[in-house]
Amino acid sequence: MNHVEELRSLLSGIAAAVDKRDQDGIAAAYHPDSRHRHGDVELTGADFAKWAVEYLRECISSRHEVSDHRFTVDGTKARGTSKFVATELWPGKDSSLRELRTYRGSYSDEYVLENGKWRVLSRQVDITSQRTENTNRGDILTEETRSLWLDLTNLGFEQRFYDVGGVRTRTLEAGSGRVSTVLLHGSGGHAETWVRNLGALAEYSRVIALDMIGHGFTDAPTTLEYTTAEVVAHVVDFIRVAKLGPVNVIGESFGGRVGAWLAMDHPELVRSLVLNTTGGLPVEGDHHQQDVGELLKRSTAAITDPTRANVEARVRWLFADQDAVTDELVRLRQVIYQRPEVQVALTRLFSRLFDRDDLARYVLTPDRIRRISAPTLVVWSDSNPLHGFDDAQRHLKHIPDVRFELISGAGHWPHYERPEEFNRIVTEFFVEAKATL
Repeated sequence: MNHVEELRSLLSGIAAAVDKRDQDGIAAAYHPDSRHRHGDVELTGADFAKWAVEYLRECISSRHEVSDHRFTVDGTKARGTSKFVATELWPGKDSSLRELRTYRGSYSDEYVLENGKWRVLSRQVDITSQRTENTNRGDILTEETRSLWLDLTNLGFEQRFYDVGGVRTRTLEAGSGRVSTVLLHGSGGHAETWVRNLGALAEYSRVIALDMIGHGFTDAPTTLEYTTAEVVAHVVDFIRVAKLGPVNVIGESFGGRVGAWLAMDHPELVRSLVLNTTGGLPVEGDHHQQDVGELLKRSTAAITDPTRANVEARVRWLFADQDAVTDELVRLRQVIYQRPEVQVALTRLFSRLFDRDDLARYVLTPDRIRRISAPTLVVWSDSNPLHGFDDAQRHLKHIPDVRFELISGAGHWPHYERPEEFNRIVTEFFVEAKATL
């Protein structure tokens, strides 16, 4: 882990320790000679830890999120600025209501490295806005009530539409720079798949989450059959229309299959490749057949009859932690699946994904993936349906320049269930592969 990642991890650790009321954990992040300034109050790090736990003693729950880091490292010293959002739920004056407090602001920090460990030497806290409102929610910080857009707080991002050969193509974009990273969702997915990754990745490159053709709010021409080749062609055309040049490609599930074929057939467009619980592996044995059958059953029901129950069942297939399924995520997919042209596109896509002839045409065989010349990272999860980590290693080890990472406690969406770990692994890979230079 490089120094920037270590500093980012330090700040995430402080936020987590505050939310857990872990006085020792907070204090350990501060140097013994540290100073913590908040308005007119100035405390040592140890005194701040004690104050924070005492302040939150009656708080029902809290969530502190830190983003938009900017660090300057000089040997064993560093400076940095970050933005934060603190959300706290307190007992209300009326027993039937609770008080929701939201604070936004910034940290200006100095750090020191001693014995291989970074600590905060000084911190200035500046609050730029605060809001208090009454609510009857029991705990606004559960996944069920968390908004997708909370993950984009303090991130400068935009939604854009491109004309790609007559296909109106939607993206979510963040960051800037000479190098771009294109994010490809899975079958039946959409750009919001990546809301928990845009901010971290945008610190390294311009990041573009794409609604692939026939998905999300991109056009879904009914003249297509939605073969893998047709979807790859749309991504190729998008890269050229957007004038992106060689890009980093991160593909999840079906997006991984698309990314792999993009790297094989158009190596000049791919700077590096991340295969995240990728599709395209062989379907072998009863276990795989049962998993495929379950996925097709849920997908068919959600697409042809997009009731809330059917769509929720499809979304739940993605997660190891079923509590991570939010009402907003289900509703978003329901709106997408109610688009008639998307229903046609996805019905055709799913009819082909696990068709025997189609699999033979697009499966990632050893001979095929040996053509991938880009540095490649394979990210897997311990609870991924369909294929396990051993399957991924066995089938994808034939990529010439490949490395593997396993994330625990996640299902088919490790980037969403374990975003901090996923973001760290990917950004370290980018640095190692010189993918953002």
